[in-house]
Amino acid sequence: SIVVDIGANAGLDTLLAARKAGPGGRVIAIEPNRTMVERLKFNIAHNDIHNVSLAICAVGETATKRTLNIVHNNAGASSLATT
Repeated sequence: SIVVDIGANAGLDTLLAARKAGPGGRVIAIEPNRTMVERLKFNIAHNDIHNVSLAICAVGETATKRTLNIVHNNAGASSLATT
């Protein structure tokens, strides 16, 4: 099975999906926020997960360059939406 976790944040759903998919499955974790990517990488390594691929990017309707609006007191809430 293949699972895509869009907006993976620190990886809670990624880790659960990776365990459920097992060694024959794959999880693609997509996360644009570099702070969250570092947490996600740590959590994947700390939990000895080997079936996750990480894409450091955002997902949108069109291929374009956008600015990620970082919420500094809650990195998991960052978005492409303008305030």
